Amino acid sequence: MGARCRETDTAFVLDATQAVGAMNLDMARIQPDFLVASAYKWLLCPYTLGFLYAASHHHQGRGIEVHQSNHPGDGLAPGARRFDMGEAFNQINLPMAVAALEQITQWTPAAIGESLRPLTDRIAEAGAERGLTAPAASRRVGHYIGLHSKEAWPDGMIEALAAAQIHLCLRASPHLLFNTSDDVDHLFAALDRLL
Repeated sequence: MGARCRETDTAFVLDATQAVGAMNLDMARIQPDFLVASAYKWLLCPYTLGFLYAASHHHQGRGIEVHQSNHPGDGLAPGARRFDMGEAFNQINLPMAVAALEQITQWTPAAIGESLRPLTDRIAEAGAERGLTAPAASRRVGHYIGLHSKEAWPDGMIEALAAAQIHLCLRASPHLLFNTSDDVDHLFAALDRLL
């Protein structure tokens, strides 16, 4: 996709929120113009933070916001900093983000994704036993899975699951620090009652 974008002089922009931190991304191979990620997901950072990669050939571009922190003096900040948000110097969230990113670096994104693969595999297997489908193991990442039903999901299913202390949307993305195989069993026991 990136190669085709470059052939047609089209900006290649990726939202990598569901990937950054839980799998290796080869930026030299991908060559995005811009890559963004919400930091709260697999980067384990506090809410309100996000990260933007801007390829060097965009470093002379104009950011969406122009304010004092990215517009010092008569020009924009150098490099990708020109795209930064206002009030970027958060004295609480940034140290928390640094600690989270240091932990991610120590664990490594590849290890994080693979540590979650047994849970997503278990979800796929339990789903298959109930007639739900997921992409083949060779076509999915270890940290994220979606289940498909030929029938419509029941109205109020998310609310009913929440009442059973199961909080999710219609995809399964186990949390690195909090979910276990017991949680998968609990999920499918509740789904059995609902479906």
